Amino acid sequence: QRGAVAAFKPELPPGAASLADYRGPQCYAIPGNHDWFDGLDTFLRKICYKSWLGGWLMPQQHSFFALALPHGWWVFGMDLALHDDIDIHQLKYFVRVVEEKLQPGDAVILVTHQPLWLLDWFHGSVAAAKDRNLTYLV
Repeated sequence: QRGAVAAFKPELPPGAASLADYRGPQCYAIPGNHDWFDGLDTFLRKICYKSWLGGWLMPQQHSFFALALPHGWWVFGMDLALHDDIDIHQLKYFVRVVEEKLQPGDAVILVTHQPLWLLDWFHGSVAAAKDRNLTYLV
């Protein structure tokens, strides 16, 4: 039933045996800092625990994701929470994707809810960036 909590994602429509077979639109999202004001509860209920948003399939199960695009491109959607960094669970997830799925010559687009490099420059905290999980991953 569309709109209900999805216990087993992705809940594909009839005729699609796998996510790769589904040809309709898909929606992925990353939380911003305001999504953490309620401990990510609303984001999880509306994005991660649902299968559909209008006519868009939402296969995302976590607040972060990796998507393979055509021609060796990838999108890594990262959840920086309120700490301006990815947690250890995300680090392990993305390292596993890099080691197991990326090929030599592939390129990755990192998506976050704020431009950390600009904030580091503005606040003069570039030295602190070297200790971040995200910096290690890059």
